[in-house]
Amino acid sequence: MTEDLFDEFAMACGATYQATIRHARVTAALEQGVFRIQRFDILTNDESGTKKKIGQFLITKGFRNLKFHPGICLLQGHEHLWSEAMRMALEALGDGRYVYGSRFNLEDPREGEIECIRGAYIIEVHDHVVETVDFSQWPTWNHYVKNVSNNIRRNIKYFAENTQNYDIEIKTGIKFIHHIPSLILSRYKMYRRKTVKCSPYGMIRMYLTRLLSSGSNSYSARLQINKSNKATFSGIQFGALDFYMDGASDDNVRGCGSFLVLEMLARLFSRSPNGKFVLGSDPNPIRDRESKYTTRHRYRQDLRISYFPNSAVDFYYKSPID
Repeated sequence: MTEDLFDEFAMACGATYQATIRHARVTAALEQGVFRIQRFDILTNDESGTKKKIGQFLITKGFRNLKFHPGICLLQGHEHLWSEAMRMALEALGDGRYVYGSRFNLEDPREGEIECIRGAYIIEVHDHVVETVDFSQWPTWNHYVKNVSNNIRRNIKYFAENTQNYDIEIKTGIKFIHHIPSLILSRYKMYRRKTVKCSPYGMIRMYLTRLLSSGSNSYSARLQINKSNKATFSGIQFGALDFYMDGASDDNVRGCGSFLVLEMLARLFSRSPNGKFVLGSDPNPIRDRESKYTTRHRYRQDLRISYFPNSAVDFYYKSPID
């Protein structure tokens, strides 16, 4: 199976962009110092006895651990086979320390199922909740817009009624590189305004790494008024999932940031009416769910996010002796 077909299967399973071979390869090189990736298919027999692929996963072996990227992908209707698939995967891979999951993985927490596998011992669990606009909750785009906060609707209306000669330009894939200077400058101005330390060189490295790891799935947008940048956005698209990575806006132009974000949300809805727009993840879901006072969390709530708890599990596996 080619890399493209492997990635398309991950997409069909509803996996995140982290399940692609390209992303796993770059991540493994940066985090584990390894370049070799192992691909595994999960097969079952259909009613006629013919073998049928129902899942897959990627593994990289570093000096300290083996890492799933980010987990086991199973087609819809076969999720109940996860525990059996993991047991068989560990038997095939053998003894060692493993990492399963990530902060953007949309799978349910797996530590309970891992703990039930003979020979598996939990070392550490990192809980997260993924904050996502889940379009399956609204039948139409207009229903969604009517449900966002009054503040966002007022700002968008103000921008639309009081702004002329604005333009939104979107770049995808390698063309994303043309927006990198605009993205860096917008964020640098925003951080300086908020007296937050930042490194333009660090941002350059981050954007180039993302382009290298995400390729054609990377995209960006900028909103200009009279050819002057007023808001920027960058993200990653993968099937019915879009991931907000970063953005910035000019405080002197009311509503420009919200207007651009809503345009990106509308773009996903038109492509996948039941899609999910991932805005980020929170490492303290229980504590913060009822009391989000920061601007970032309040804004996400204004966009009517849903919460998807997940976890990253660090565990050890030793083959049981019968």
